[in-house]
Amino acid sequence: MKIMIDFHPEQNKEYALADRLWQGAPSLAITPKGTLYATWYSGGTHEPCPNNYQMLSRSTDHGLHFSDPMIVFKSAPENKTHIVECRPWGDPDGRLWIFWSERYYTDQEFYGIHTQSSESWAIICDDPDAEILRWGSLRKVVPGFILNSPMRLSSGEWLLCTDRRES
Repeated sequence: MKIMIDFHPEQNKEYALADRLWQGAPSLAITPKGTLYATWYSGGTHEPCPNNYQMLSRSTDHGLHFSDPMIVFKSAPENKTHIVECRPWGDPDGRLWIFWSERYYTDQEFYGIHTQSSESWAIICDDPDAEILRWGSLRKVVPGFILNSPMRLSSGEWLLCTDRRES
């Protein structure tokens, strides 16, 4: 993992709503008790941009209000790494997974033309309805970047689609 994860984004003015120039690509998950989680992009002047980041926020009132960002997943241009496809997902056991993909580049061009490789990662919260969230260890999930949230098959197995194209 080469991106930066900020578990205290409230301490960084860069992530404040008033300072975001744009926002996009939202993704949602809901817990069995009804807590909503959202992720979305921002950072820099456009997408893709070396300063892009993705935020995680939650709503405990059925989506009427969302919290300020609780976690920020930030690209790391100094490591030639761009964050893409951050997605929350509630698994069948009620845990909340946050998946994201990292794209690694062979040069300082940060716009996807020279992608060397991609990996997908996750972090898990066992009790996403708790007032204070506790996150597990970061884990590499698969090579490639994720295309959507996992699905649970009738066999009980999980299916997570990825794209492993390299250029």
